[in-house]
Amino acid sequence: MPLIEELEKLAQQTGNKINIEVKDNDSEKKRKEKARNGTGDKESESLLDNFSEKDFITLDLKLEGDFEGIMIFLNKLENMKYFSDVISLYISKKQEDENSDKSLPTDIFLGSKSDQDISQESNASEFPVNALIEVIFYQ
Repeated sequence: MPLIEELEKLAQQTGNKINIEVKDNDSEKKRKEKARNGTGDKESESLLDNFSEKDFITLDLKLEGDFEGIMIFLNKLENMKYFSDVISLYISKKQEDENSDKSLPTDIFLGSKSDQDISQESNASEFPVNALIEVIFYQ
């Protein structure tokens, strides 16, 4: 599918890792029916209520990268050739692995990292974050 390939390429260009999940439009259809019948939650009305299920696809984009890369991805996502709406955006600080050691080596035979190496490492991933973006793409 060209859309998926373009999203993967976009993530790679912006320095992010991406996981794409297609959301089930049938569950949205059931929610819309409940809203029409008055049995649903009025607060759960959304932009999707105005479209038929064949007119759009809803994707969850899970990104892993730095904050700047996520923002650049969002900007490029909004300017893609496909019509889309970002429904929700959740960004959280990435949890560091317990096994990752960012401290200087203590073994004198290994040497130590130079100040330049340390500053390059911290700038490369200064604000590591995870993002979940729910997006609707229209036909």
